[in-house]
Amino acid sequence: MDFDAAKIFTKIIELGSFTSAAQHLNIPKPTVSRKITSLEESLGVRLIERSTRQLRLTPNGERFLQYALQITEIVDDVQRDFQSLKEEPRGIIKIAISPLIGELFIHRILTEYMKMYPQVQVHVQHTAQQLDPIKDSVDVIIWSGSLPKANLIAKWISNSWQMLYASPSYIQKHGVPSSIDELENHQCIQLNSDLTDHWILHSKNTSKKLSPKFIMNTNNFWLARDAVLLGKGIALLPVLLMGEDARKNQLINILPKWMDNQGAIYAIFPSRKLLAPQVRAFLDLLDKSKDRSLISHNPPSLQDPNIQFYLKNMRLSSPKIIFDFNYD
Repeated sequence: MDFDAAKIFTKIIELGSFTSAAQHLNIPKPTVSRKITSLEESLGVRLIERSTRQLRLTPNGERFLQYALQITEIVDDVQRDFQSLKEEPRGIIKIAISPLIGELFIHRILTEYMKMYPQVQVHVQHTAQQLDPIKDSVDVIIWSGSLPKANLIAKWISNSWQMLYASPSYIQKHGVPSSIDELENHQCIQLNSDLTDHWILHSKNTSKKLSPKFIMNTNNFWLARDAVLLGKGIALLPVLLMGEDARKNQLINILPKWMDNQGAIYAIFPSRKLLAPQVRAFLDLLDKSKDRSLISHNPPSLQDPNIQFYLKNMRLSSPKIIFDFNYD
């Protein structure tokens, strides 16, 4: 059924003429006549008896009027309700985050979000599993590492650079290496999921493979960070997670021209069209909260090696990620 036709029908009866209803609703009179004719045809009954002087409801018209009034009231309520959603975010937002990124980067953004939008219920799932936002009913996934092959939108948040850090106590005791080669003479701590015995560092167009003396090799971020804080050695740590320690001067970035790019962090969501207000508000706040105090975070282009990898390895017939830097 055409809900607009039901609304037009009630307005005709209220105002007493097709012309008055057309003027009140700001639509052409022929459109009003066409809508009522189509409504009568769809119902298979005559609703209004027309004459040059007056309108008269038929018995079926009187019966339908009761339904039309209820339909119009329900439609108006729905429109008002969803219009209010555009004005102030409310409802539920479901977010999935890897535990480490959540604890060190997203949690403070979430607490700010909850203060800004008290009408929103925030559901946060910490998981290291690769979720599907559609299948798993998640609004936003904060993702780091290899992107899933799916029909999703991936909004870039930050490059996940790793840089060299040491504590003031270590620097005071052992000094700062003046060049990348001097790392061979320092105590180092390896943080790597593969527990490899080397670093590959980049500076502009130069790459260097190093095998310093690792006094610790671990895949646990907290263990590596605590060892560096205690002055046990120099470690290659993710910049995005080091903001608080660096701001408090608990850890110092050394040899700042050298770094390792471990990919990027993205917010993944099912579609950029008709984003729920609470989801759009979260993505906007996330965008404004990027930590730019230590290193520039430039959005990747299609020449970005990570994007090139996915474009190269995806077939046109396969599901794909759309890299979206502006979701408006």
